Amino acid sequence: MDDLRWIARTASADTDLFMFCRDMARPDLPDYHGWEAIDTWEWWRANGKSFFRGGLNPSFISIAPHAGDAEWNRSADFADIEQAMATLGLPALRDCDALDRQSSGAALAGWWDSPHSGAALPPTGAARGAVS
Repeated sequence: MDDLRWIARTASADTDLFMFCRDMARPDLPDYHGWEAIDTWEWWRANGKSFFRGGLNPSFISIAPHAGDAEWNRSADFADIEQAMATLGLPALRDCDALDRQSSGAALAGWWDSPHSGAALPPTGAARGAVS
């Protein structure tokens, strides 16, 4: 879900998600390997909103993980939440199944079938190390 939310947030046109899915479902798509959907999305966007542009399809494409700045920027944006989770003794954000972060107020982290389900995290911008 995080990757889908990222795609929805970073799309520059209303049809980008549809066009991305259509491009990824085309029958002549070259074989490829990518670690995460976000890497494939960032590749697609950086390549003029096309998975492959050229005459002859390659036999295989390897998409570099974390090739763009997108994931690094996202990690920087969530650093305060990671710190709050560590302070509260909760699992790291990478182990979280869902995260709902509003522009203000508390973030809501969720884990499926876990005693931590529905843990409310301190409001964004809370004093460092403070837990409210």
